[in-house]
Amino acid sequence: MKITLYAIVSGETREEAIENAYGAFLELCHTESDAPGGTNPIFDWFRLYPVLAEEEDSRYSIPDSDGIHHTSEDETEELMDAVRDSMVDKFQSFEDDESGYAPACTVMRCRECLIYDEQARPVLSPRHYNNLIQRDDHWAVAALCRW
Repeated sequence: MKITLYAIVSGETREEAIENAYGAFLELCHTESDAPGGTNPIFDWFRLYPVLAEEEDSRYSIPDSDGIHHTSEDETEELMDAVRDSMVDKFQSFEDDESGYAPACTVMRCRECLIYDEQARPVLSPRHYNNLIQRDDHWAVAALCRW
């Protein structure tokens, strides 16, 4: 079964957001071949937001030389909201704690989670998710496909 994991990360600059995306997947993928410079890419694609893009160009954009698909901020919310909605039923039992982050979870629950933050923590609570997508700085969504 093909599974896509997503990391939502931010940075004060475009470069910092990209660096944080790499850091998140280094935490999620511990094999040497998944590391930068290994035989496999660290992730399959990622998108950087917010970027002013023409509507017709942004839906099926061609990645730039860094492999970034430039799309609008609205599209990132559409993409991640759809992924988030697919996880809601699985995690209804989780409630926000005071910190807004999910409690430590079992390995099996972490495997079921599709969205992670820049510290590679599973994003289970609505507050944690909303904090990630409602930032003023640059932010990126990185995705890794696994079988």
